[in-house]
Amino acid sequence: MRIFILLYLLMFCFSFSASSPAFAARDSLLDSAPTHKFPASKLSRWNDILSSHVSDIYNSRNSNIDTWNAFIETLKDEPKLRQILKVNAWFKQFPYKQDNWVYSQDDYWATPTEFLTYGGDCEDYAIIKYVTLRKLGFSPKDMKIAIVYDVYSGTDHAFLTVEHEGAEFVLDNREKVAVSRYMKNRYKPHYAFNEKDMWTYASPVIVQKMRKSVGGMVLPGNR
Repeated sequence: MRIFILLYLLMFCFSFSASSPAFAARDSLLDSAPTHKFPASKLSRWNDILSSHVSDIYNSRNSNIDTWNAFIETLKDEPKLRQILKVNAWFKQFPYKQDNWVYSQDDYWATPTEFLTYGGDCEDYAIIKYVTLRKLGFSPKDMKIAIVYDVYSGTDHAFLTVEHEGAEFVLDNREKVAVSRYMKNRYKPHYAFNEKDMWTYASPVIVQKMRKSVGGMVLPGNR
């Protein structure tokens, strides 16, 4: 995954916003307290995806979209936990592809149609899993797409988190099953969001120093 988001520029701009109060409730899964909470409208590409994907899919002739919609239909009467697990597993069939391979850009957030057509990288998996679960009736308040730092590989990554009946699940394209174990030790959050809100976190000190030395940019990630 190639995030290349100017994270600290983003956090600098947000920190001076009058509508950006501090938010201290600790996130147990990400094992960090958000520093600020903002409307999700701050993420323009995310809002473009949410507002356009329905018409985008309607106008597409991609057979994978019909297969996706048929898959969703098969899950509608399944228990919520089984929906979570099956959605996570189903997208394993789509190829991982870096943004520069497909879009000739360092960072690009794909719509569901684009992902189903070309494949995608980690945040694209997280986005389409989010959209799929929303279609199945999951509430935005129970889901977050997290942009994190992987302390094991020294790269940035993204995945979807889902809370269900008091349990927390991580839907990660790097993992075979949806589990939350190891997440607190391995991943440290930069920010997280759903369609309503966005939360920023204090990145690890080592990351802050590293970002400063390379102009504040989040480094490229991997699978």
